[in-house]
Amino acid sequence: MSMIEELKENFINIVEKNSLQHENIEVKTHLSSPHEEETLIEADFKGNKGQAFSTGAINFQGKIEDILNIDLNTSENRALFIACTNAVLKHLNLIEGTVHCNGKEAKRCAQRIAYGFSRRYGMFLTVGMVGLQPIIAEALIKKIGKENIRICDGKNKDKNFYGVLIEDERNMKDIVAGSFLTLANGNTIADGKIDEIIKTFKEDNKSRIVIFYGVTIASAQKLLGLKRICFESH
Repeated sequence: MSMIEELKENFINIVEKNSLQHENIEVKTHLSSPHEEETLIEADFKGNKGQAFSTGAINFQGKIEDILNIDLNTSENRALFIACTNAVLKHLNLIEGTVHCNGKEAKRCAQRIAYGFSRRYGMFLTVGMVGLQPIIAEALIKKIGKENIRICDGKNKDKNFYGVLIEDERNMKDIVAGSFLTLANGNTIADGKIDEIIKTFKEDNKSRIVIFYGVTIASAQKLLGLKRICFESH
């Protein structure tokens, strides 16, 4: 069973337990911040916001049962589903931090991540980043050194980022397997890459820690037992 299928199964159980099938939910597209390459969508369930990043604009208005029946074979539908799970679980007080940070908050978050990783893991720390998040990547490079970080990102491959050559996503398995700590974009739950990350982590003894960042992964972190870091989300 894939991670998104497991998330759906657990979410259905929560919806049925709380009799939410016939409740209304709405999803709208929001403008992303300049450094983001994807579209931010936001679900609203009884005034509780749940966000996720998508490859395209998504607008939806319907009932929770409609969300439970959508086809999850496309990244956009997965993002729609995930935004809704984030909003519903926020309404039930099962998760927090479902709304994306802005401006100076992102920089504070990045500094806390870089400082925290360095202080906790020290000389053993090598980081593999799955998905380039420029603010976090810059903070990590400045804190632990360019020689201790590898980054893969399909949209930015072959670019030089503060002395680190961005690698092709085909190198993701090697990066995860060879890093003490993997820091992965939470959007991988929507784009389908999360399954390979988790599989590599479980199969390779060199992999020590996998942490996901961002708002998209909020409900999956709770229902699938994942590790998440997102200091400045709301």
